[in-house]
Amino acid sequence: MYNNLIIRLGAHRVFAVASVAAAALHAGAVLVAGFSTPDYSQSQRAISDLGIRGQPYAFLVNYLGFIVSGGFILLAVRAANKMWTPPLSPSLGLKCMACAGVFLIVAGFYPFPSWIHLTAALLSALSAAAGIAHFSVYAMKYRYSLILAISGGIVALLVLTDTATWVLAEARNIRAHAFMGLLQRIASFSAFFWFGAFAIASARQADTVGKINECGITRENPL
Repeated sequence: MYNNLIIRLGAHRVFAVASVAAAALHAGAVLVAGFSTPDYSQSQRAISDLGIRGQPYAFLVNYLGFIVSGGFILLAVRAANKMWTPPLSPSLGLKCMACAGVFLIVAGFYPFPSWIHLTAALLSALSAAAGIAHFSVYAMKYRYSLILAISGGIVALLVLTDTATWVLAEARNIRAHAFMGLLQRIASFSAFFWFGAFAIASARQADTVGKINECGITRENPL
Protein backbone atom coordinates (compact mmCIF):
# COMPACT_ATOMS: atom_id res chain seq x y z
CA MET A 1 0.00 0.00 0.00
CA TYR A 2 2.76 2.46 0.98
CA ASN A 3 4.80 1.61 -2.12
CA ASN A 4 1.82 2.30 -4.40
CA LEU A 5 1.21 5.63 -2.65
CA ILE A 6 4.85 6.64 -3.00
CA ILE A 7 4.97 5.66 -6.67
CA ARG A 8 1.70 7.42 -7.50
CA LEU A 9 2.48 10.72 -5.75
CA GLY A 10 6.25 10.74 -6.21
CA ALA A 11 8.79 9.87 -3.53
CA HIS A 12 9.97 13.47 -3.10
CA ARG A 13 6.42 14.73 -2.52
CA VAL A 14 5.61 11.97 -0.02
CA PHE A 15 8.88 12.70 1.81
CA ALA A 16 7.96 16.37 2.19
CA VAL A 17 4.28 15.92 3.04
CA ALA A 18 4.83 13.08 5.54
CA SER A 19 7.57 14.92 7.43
CA VAL A 20 5.52 18.12 7.67
CA ALA A 21 2.45 16.12 8.75
CA ALA A 22 4.48 14.51 11.54
CA ALA A 23 5.61 17.91 12.79
CA ALA A 24 2.12 19.45 12.62
CA LEU A 25 0.47 16.52 14.41
CA HIS A 26 3.07 16.36 17.17
CA ALA A 27 3.09 20.10 17.86
CA GLY A 28 -0.68 20.42 17.50
CA ALA A 29 -1.44 17.53 19.86
CA VAL A 30 0.99 18.76 22.52
CA LEU A 31 -0.17 22.38 22.39
CA VAL A 32 -3.90 21.60 22.35
CA ALA A 33 -3.57 19.11 25.20
CA GLY A 34 -1.32 21.43 27.17
CA PHE A 35 -3.58 24.47 26.91
CA SER A 36 -6.71 22.39 27.57
CA THR A 37 -5.47 20.48 30.63
CA PRO A 38 -6.35 22.23 33.91
CA ASP A 39 -3.49 23.26 36.20
CA TYR A 40 -0.86 22.22 33.69
CA SER A 41 2.15 24.46 33.02
CA GLN A 42 3.62 24.09 29.54
CA SER A 43 6.73 26.00 30.57
CA GLN A 44 7.53 23.78 33.56
CA ARG A 45 6.14 20.29 33.03
CA ALA A 46 7.19 17.55 30.61
CA ILE A 47 5.29 16.67 27.45
CA SER A 48 5.02 13.08 28.70
CA ASP A 49 2.99 14.25 31.71
CA LEU A 50 0.11 14.93 29.31
CA GLY A 51 0.03 11.26 28.31
CA ILE A 52 -0.30 9.80 31.81
CA ARG A 53 -3.32 7.53 32.06
CA GLY A 54 -6.17 9.51 33.58
CA GLN A 55 -5.17 12.81 32.01
CA PRO A 56 -8.06 14.28 29.99
CA TYR A 57 -6.11 14.44 26.71
CA ALA A 58 -3.79 11.45 27.13
CA PHE A 59 -5.23 9.77 24.01
CA LEU A 60 -4.51 12.87 21.91
CA VAL A 61 -0.87 13.09 22.99
CA ASN A 62 -0.06 9.37 23.00
CA TYR A 63 -1.70 8.53 19.68
CA LEU A 64 -1.50 11.66 17.56
CA GLY A 65 1.53 13.24 19.22
CA PHE A 66 3.60 10.05 19.44
CA ILE A 67 2.26 7.04 17.52
CA VAL A 68 0.81 8.68 14.39
CA SER A 69 3.64 11.23 14.21
CA GLY A 70 6.16 8.39 14.47
CA GLY A 71 4.32 6.57 11.68
CA PHE A 72 4.58 9.61 9.41
CA ILE A 73 8.32 9.82 10.13
CA LEU A 74 8.71 6.19 9.03
CA LEU A 75 6.69 6.92 5.88
CA ALA A 76 8.90 9.94 5.17
CA VAL A 77 12.05 7.83 5.59
CA ARG A 78 10.67 5.13 3.32
CA ALA A 79 9.89 7.69 0.64
CA ALA A 80 13.33 9.28 1.01
CA ASN A 81 15.01 5.91 0.49
CA LYS A 82 13.20 5.64 -2.85
CA MET A 83 14.01 9.24 -3.78
CA TRP A 84 17.80 9.01 -3.47
CA THR A 85 20.17 6.53 -5.09
CA PRO A 86 22.60 4.89 -2.58
CA PRO A 87 25.74 6.91 -3.41
CA LEU A 88 23.89 10.20 -2.86
CA SER A 89 21.59 9.10 -0.06
CA PRO A 90 22.14 10.41 3.50
CA SER A 91 21.64 6.82 4.63
CA LEU A 92 22.98 7.26 8.16
CA GLY A 93 20.65 10.18 8.81
CA LEU A 94 17.67 8.28 7.42
CA LYS A 95 18.45 5.26 9.59
CA CYS A 96 18.66 7.48 12.65
CA MET A 97 15.32 9.12 11.83
CA ALA A 98 13.73 5.71 11.28
CA CYS A 99 14.90 4.71 14.76
CA ALA A 100 13.51 7.98 16.14
CA GLY A 101 10.13 7.18 14.57
CA VAL A 102 10.07 3.63 15.95
CA PHE A 103 11.01 4.75 19.46
CA LEU A 104 8.39 7.50 19.31
CA ILE A 105 5.72 4.93 18.50
CA VAL A 106 6.88 2.73 21.40
CA ALA A 107 6.72 5.72 23.75
CA GLY A 108 3.12 6.30 22.68
CA PHE A 109 2.06 2.72 23.37
CA TYR A 110 3.67 2.75 26.84
CA PRO A 111 2.68 6.07 28.47
CA PHE A 112 4.64 7.82 31.19
CA PRO A 113 5.67 6.94 33.94
CA SER A 114 6.55 3.56 32.40
CA TRP A 115 10.32 2.98 32.20
CA ILE A 116 9.71 1.76 28.64
CA HIS A 117 8.30 5.20 27.80
CA LEU A 118 11.25 6.99 29.39
CA THR A 119 13.80 4.79 27.60
CA ALA A 120 12.02 5.04 24.24
CA ALA A 121 11.63 8.83 24.51
CA LEU A 122 15.33 9.18 25.36
CA LEU A 123 16.42 6.98 22.46
CA SER A 124 14.06 8.79 20.09
CA ALA A 125 15.58 12.15 21.02
CA LEU A 126 19.15 10.89 20.67
CA SER A 127 18.37 9.25 17.31
CA ALA A 128 16.72 12.42 16.02
CA ALA A 129 19.67 14.55 17.12
CA ALA A 130 22.11 12.23 15.34
CA GLY A 131 19.94 12.19 12.20
CA ILE A 132 19.56 15.97 12.08
CA ALA A 133 23.30 16.46 12.62
CA HIS A 134 23.99 14.14 9.67
CA PHE A 135 21.41 15.92 7.49
CA SER A 136 23.01 19.24 8.42
CA VAL A 137 26.39 18.06 7.11
CA TYR A 138 24.67 16.62 4.03
CA ALA A 139 22.92 19.96 3.38
CA MET A 140 26.25 21.76 3.59
CA LYS A 141 27.96 19.25 1.29
CA TYR A 142 25.28 19.38 -1.40
CA ARG A 143 24.81 23.14 -1.19
CA TYR A 144 21.37 23.42 0.29
CA SER A 145 20.53 26.68 2.05
CA LEU A 146 23.35 27.74 4.37
CA ILE A 147 20.76 28.74 6.97
CA LEU A 148 19.23 25.26 6.83
CA ALA A 149 22.63 23.60 7.24
CA ILE A 150 23.74 25.75 10.19
CA SER A 151 20.36 25.65 11.92
CA GLY A 152 20.43 21.84 11.73
CA GLY A 153 23.54 21.74 13.88
CA ILE A 154 21.96 24.16 16.34
CA VAL A 155 18.77 22.07 16.56
CA ALA A 156 20.74 18.86 17.12
CA LEU A 157 22.69 20.54 19.93
CA LEU A 158 19.46 21.89 21.43
CA VAL A 159 17.90 18.42 21.46
CA LEU A 160 21.00 16.95 23.13
CA THR A 161 21.02 19.73 25.74
CA ASP A 162 17.35 19.19 26.55
CA THR A 163 17.84 15.42 26.77
CA ALA A 164 20.80 15.80 29.13
CA THR A 165 18.80 18.23 31.29
CA TRP A 166 15.91 15.79 31.72
CA VAL A 167 18.20 12.81 32.36
CA LEU A 168 19.98 14.79 35.07
CA ALA A 169 16.68 15.92 36.58
CA GLU A 170 15.24 12.39 36.65
CA ALA A 171 18.44 10.84 38.00
CA ARG A 172 18.79 13.32 40.86
CA ASN A 173 15.08 14.00 41.33
CA ILE A 174 15.60 17.74 40.92
CA ARG A 175 14.54 20.51 38.58
CA ALA A 176 17.52 21.94 36.67
CA HIS A 177 15.65 25.20 35.99
CA ALA A 178 12.15 26.64 36.00
CA PHE A 179 11.58 26.38 32.25
CA MET A 180 12.34 22.72 31.54
CA GLY A 181 8.95 22.22 29.88
CA LEU A 182 9.46 25.21 27.59
CA LEU A 183 12.95 24.06 26.60
CA GLN A 184 11.62 20.58 25.85
CA ARG A 185 8.91 21.98 23.57
CA ILE A 186 11.35 24.25 21.75
CA ALA A 187 13.74 21.34 21.21
CA SER A 188 11.05 18.85 20.17
CA PHE A 189 9.16 21.19 17.85
CA SER A 190 12.40 22.49 16.31
CA ALA A 191 13.56 18.95 15.54
CA PHE A 192 10.26 18.01 13.89
CA PHE A 193 9.95 21.18 11.82
CA TRP A 194 13.63 21.22 10.83
CA PHE A 195 13.24 17.70 9.46
CA GLY A 196 10.19 18.95 7.55
CA ALA A 197 12.18 21.89 6.15
CA PHE A 198 14.99 19.56 5.09
CA ALA A 199 12.48 17.27 3.37
CA ILE A 200 10.91 20.19 1.50
CA ALA A 201 14.33 21.43 0.37
CA SER A 202 15.26 17.92 -0.76
CA ALA A 203 11.96 17.52 -2.60
CA ARG A 204 12.46 20.81 -4.44
CA GLN A 205 15.97 19.82 -5.42
CA ALA A 206 14.78 16.42 -6.64
CA ASP A 207 11.95 18.07 -8.58
CA THR A 208 14.39 20.49 -10.22
CA VAL A 209 16.76 17.68 -11.20
CA GLY A 210 13.82 15.70 -12.60
CA LYS A 211 12.69 18.62 -14.77
CA ILE A 212 16.24 19.13 -16.07
CA ASN A 213 16.46 15.44 -16.98
CA GLU A 214 13.08 15.61 -18.74
CA CYS A 215 14.27 18.59 -20.76
CA GLY A 216 17.40 16.71 -21.71
CA ILE A 217 15.41 13.70 -22.85
CA THR A 218 13.09 15.91 -24.83
CA ARG A 219 15.95 17.59 -26.64
CA GLU A 220 17.61 14.31 -27.47
CA ASN A 221 14.35 12.71 -28.59
CA PRO A 222 12.09 15.48 -29.94
CA LEU A 223 8.55 14.48 -30.75
